[in-house]
Amino acid sequence: MSDATHGGKGDRDRTSNKEAFWRNYEKVFGKRDAPVEISEKPLTQVQIDRKLREWGMMYDCLQNLSLYDYPIEEAKELLKQIKIS
Repeated sequence: MSDATHGGKGDRDRTSNKEAFWRNYEKVFGKRDAPVEISEKPLTQVQIDRKLREWGMMYDCLQNLSLYDYPIEEAKELLKQIKIS
């Protein structure tokens, strides 16, 4: 390695043949510009509202975590509330 006290492996580009590099990259990972497919259906408004309510409950719990004597028990109670709702 050149100037071993600065950097290390990966401190500079050692690729001499960029075309071969990208050809092999595409063999391993596929095309670089391939669009990402989204297979999940969009959430309904009811699902969004529920998630927002749950996130609000979790946020409140985290904000007040220092106030609880037994934070683990408080988190378990919160999880029960979320599963019930």
